[in-house]
Amino acid sequence: MIGMKHSLLAFALMGIYCICSATTYYSQGSLSPNSLSNWNSNRQGGGTTPSSFTSGGDEFVIQFNHVMYTTGTWIVGSSSSSLKIEGGGVLHAVHPVLLTGFFQILDGGVYYHDNNASTSSSAGTSIFGGTELFSPLSRVEIRNWINNATPLPASVNWGILVINYASNIGGNWNQQGNLTNIQRDLIIKRTGLAGQDFRLTTNTSFTLTVGRNLEIEQTTLLVKDGNAAGTTAIVQVNGDVNIVNGTLNLGTVDFKPNNELRFRGNMLVAGSGSVTATTEEPMLVANSGSVQSLFTDSPINTGFKVLGGTTIKLNSALTMGNLRPLIIAGMFNAAGNAITMNGGTLAVPGGWFMSSSKIDMKDGVCQVCQGNGSFSFSTGWCSNSGDTGVINFSYDTIQFNRSVASALKIGDLNSKGKLFLTNNAVIAFTGPTTGPFPNRGAIELSGNGTLSFDENSLAIGDAFYNANGGWLVTGSPAGLVVSGGGGSIRVNGARNYNNAGVNSYEFRSSLAQFTGPGLPTTIAGTLKFNNSSILGVTLTQSTTVQTGATLYLERGIIKTNSSTALLTLNNNSNFIGGSSTGYIDGPFRKFGNQNFTFHVGKSGRYSPVVINADGGGNVADVYTVEYYPDNPAAIYGNQLFQFIEHISTAEYWNITGTNNRQRDLIFNITPYSGVTHFPTLIVSYFDGSGWLNLGYGTKTGLPSSGTMKVMAFNYGPFTFGSTDANTNSFISALPVRVISFTARRNGEKGILNWEVSADTDADYFEILSSNDNRNFFTLARVPANSNQRLYQYVDPQLKPGTTFYRLRVVEKNGTPVLSKIAALFYSVKGLQLVSVNPSVVRDRTMITLATSDRTTVQLMITDAQGKIVRSTRADLLQGTNNIPLDLSNLGSGIYYVFAVNAEGRTNVLRLLKQ
Repeated sequence: MIGMKHSLLAFALMGIYCICSATTYYSQGSLSPNSLSNWNSNRQGGGTTPSSFTSGGDEFVIQFNHVMYTTGTWIVGSSSSSLKIEGGGVLHAVHPVLLTGFFQILDGGVYYHDNNASTSSSAGTSIFGGTELFSPLSRVEIRNWINNATPLPASVNWGILVINYASNIGGNWNQQGNLTNIQRDLIIKRTGLAGQDFRLTTNTSFTLTVGRNLEIEQTTLLVKDGNAAGTTAIVQVNGDVNIVNGTLNLGTVDFKPNNELRFRGNMLVAGSGSVTATTEEPMLVANSGSVQSLFTDSPINTGFKVLGGTTIKLNSALTMGNLRPLIIAGMFNAAGNAITMNGGTLAVPGGWFMSSSKIDMKDGVCQVCQGNGSFSFSTGWCSNSGDTGVINFSYDTIQFNRSVASALKIGDLNSKGKLFLTNNAVIAFTGPTTGPFPNRGAIELSGNGTLSFDENSLAIGDAFYNANGGWLVTGSPAGLVVSGGGGSIRVNGARNYNNAGVNSYEFRSSLAQFTGPGLPTTIAGTLKFNNSSILGVTLTQSTTVQTGATLYLERGIIKTNSSTALLTLNNNSNFIGGSSTGYIDGPFRKFGNQNFTFHVGKSGRYSPVVINADGGGNVADVYTVEYYPDNPAAIYGNQLFQFIEHISTAEYWNITGTNNRQRDLIFNITPYSGVTHFPTLIVSYFDGSGWLNLGYGTKTGLPSSGTMKVMAFNYGPFTFGSTDANTNSFISALPVRVISFTARRNGEKGILNWEVSADTDADYFEILSSNDNRNFFTLARVPANSNQRLYQYVDPQLKPGTTFYRLRVVEKNGTPVLSKIAALFYSVKGLQLVSVNPSVVRDRTMITLATSDRTTVQLMITDAQGKIVRSTRADLLQGTNNIPLDLSNLGSGIYYVFAVNAEGRTNVLRLLKQ
């Protein structure tokens, strides 16, 4: 119909529609259009005036800056006549204007419909009785209408349409689906006293496209009245949605095709404005494929969906109405704005959700999983294809009520999702008690999902934890704890770390860790270590990696023992990693007849051993390797046979295995080995009575960094030996130890000084810098010199604010050692709490503060409820200060530390008292 109207108008404008007497008349000022004398065939006057308004084919043009008010009913021409409003021209129809011809409004032209008469004549019943062609920036404002039973005309391609309820038209005004396309803005407002709704349809399916913005002010837009089966109403707004003291009502849907308002710009809900629906199914849908923002003063009482490729930036607190869902398939950045869900579902199917402020779920479900863009109430939010959903949450709390309806779900059946908790984030099932006994929610890890806790993040409260086939990452020093305090997961219900499915576990921290009693003794998935502490991870109980499962040693010193904490790999299990920063400190056992490298070491020395079976033996063969950086003669004596002149006093390996199996053994030669001469170097084996010569073997590399391969038939202690008294002294270099690292300011420069232990094997030093105490980058690299203990580096230009420094010492074998953190202030006065070390405290800890000037502070410690439990005075010097604290008399729990001086308070850090 729109196309037909446009075609007819085009014919008319081209002159094909031939009326011999057709004339164009122009308005002559801001006058009444009803008077013939106010029109002229010449724009500036001087031409002819029309003899009547009913001559066929005549065109009447309201010119720029002419504002015309009707003074009575105005009948314009016949079906071939036309009325045009040019840009800047205005027509106020306070009386009926009857037109069956062409009604054209150019960009900038305005028409005000301000009458409710139903007068009819041969010319038609309304100004909209003919063919309309409205340019995108034309404006039609409806201030009054015949009655609420008569909708706007169908198939009109509006420019800017304003519904301005200045008068009462008898009740709610339903358009019956007639309104389908608006090129620019749809503005619905009330400036008078009328209180009727503007309704788009009743129980019929339709789609309305708004080319730019939707504005609702002091009135209600109801998208669809009624709930007939199979009907759906879609409003697509290609710009902003602004609701100021008005209401957007999406209507009622009961699991039928949905009602949706889709928008591609920003959304503002201000004042007493609101967004609502009768049921939870109707949805607001952000679908721009780019960045949008949301600000609301009121709850959103509809569902809210963010489509893939779209980013929502939240600029206010967000409260979802009762049981209303928030579905994120794109990106949603809540930043520091709180979200209250009121029992609705917060789902992230294939999207990315970021927040650093409180999320109150009430009795709701928070779920992250895969999504492919196809989801609904009836089919669910998750799929087994598409992108993996991710939630990044930090600093605050995701809180649930103590209810069986409350649930945190990471992944779903065959659907992956990831939840990362950082910077003191807490999952808390500590809200009000609701629902039936046992008043406990659930944390479910499924579908190869990932649940990651950093060092200080926790899950607490009345809930169960069930691992049903996922990847659990813990940064807690206590590891996986099955009851009580300690560990990342401290819920009061059962903690089932291996409830069902194939589960994997990762220990990731910069603090020393224990694996904890909750780590299963048999691993069916992956056991991964990524720990940067020099103390590493201590295995709490003996653990076996099953056939087909994986041990992933990315980083960390894994401490084992033969009696209660032996780490075993079964036949045909998998191993990834192993390096000078990731090895087993203690016995390491392997079943099977595959060639294998035992990544072992101790006390900062990494010295792996390769056992090559080359296909011989059987799957029941077993080998255990442990490295010792000690003198083997002190344990086994110094009885030497077979031309051995002396053996190493620096190191040995204890290898047990299936006897009578000839194997190639390959030992690493490191700077700690003290090897100087390959031709006289042998491997020696202790047979129970003395040291035997296994021969010169095959050597590669250099005496300071190489390998040596020999064949062995029996097993026990092995070490290097020499057949010449004058070679291979086996004197070992000592590992690096950072004695001190300080920072001071000299004008605009930062002066860094450090001292390392003597006789170390440092290769170089990296100066690390950060402006947030979290993300460090390499500022400079300083070479190490033999026997030099004192070093200095000058940062030539400090940046305004706080600069944090850290030293990374890299040994010649690649092993890194990190110093403590120092901080400097420049161009600002400041006081910064740098670190609490350790942050998991049994008795004592060290507080590090940095200050721009000498000052006196009160060091405050509060409990989780904010009550001050300790206050200590401290006098600080300019620069970095270390304050020891004895916390032995505090009870177990979470505490917060900050400092206060005359100028204010510092940042807050959290510690855990065990």
